[in-house]
Amino acid sequence: MTKDLSPTQRKFAEIYASGRPAGRAYEEAGYNSKGNVAEAAATRLLRNVKVKELVEELRAESRSGAVKTATEVKEGLSRLLDTAEEKEDYTGFTQLANRLAKMEGHDEPEKHDHKHGFFTDIPNSNGLGRS
Repeated sequence: MTKDLSPTQRKFAEIYASGRPAGRAYEEAGYNSKGNVAEAAATRLLRNVKVKELVEELRAESRSGAVKTATEVKEGLSRLLDTAEEKEDYTGFTQLANRLAKMEGHDEPEKHDHKHGFFTDIPNSNGLGRS
């Protein structure tokens, strides 16, 4: 299927699938257009079924290899914490510890029950307060 694509089309699909905006991918692939013209041409190129399929295929491959579970990320941060502590890199240690705490939900603010407030303390007779 991708054999039917030109090298420039294939390059465009690869660049676009990697996350570049369509117009920029069009220019970087080697097409001779700039700005709005490149954007419009890239939009047309993305309507090409074979180009679209290659982009989707490349994105799927990229996602399958790049996704880590939260547990894997936490384990990696823990290993980096150990390394930072061994090297006495306390700035790095603090940043990593904060990141790990945030992932664990330890940075969530305390919830307070506010029974009094600006509008609840105003008498309802003027139409602004709550009853």
